[in-house]
Amino acid sequence: PKPPDTVSLTYRGLFKRTDGQVMAFIENSKTRTSAFFIKGEELYGVKVGQVEMDRVEVIGKDGAVIQLRMGEPKSFEENRHGN
Repeated sequence: PKPPDTVSLTYRGLFKRTDGQVMAFIENSKTRTSAFFIKGEELYGVKVGQVEMDRVEVIGKDGAVIQLRMGEPKSFEENRHGN
């Protein structure tokens, strides 16, 4: 079977909308694409948790909570939790 794809996510910052919703700006360092995500949204098999100024939590399908710290890439097997 084909080995799972890996992604490398980097938390780049946050944006607070006028309605108070906080969004995390996360880059896929492998593809150099970035997007804003709100708490509860899924990306690459993990779910966005708490968003703070210096870090964002992502939650794996197994319930493991992983901290993405500002500017530090974290590698994942797609559809699994982080390592």
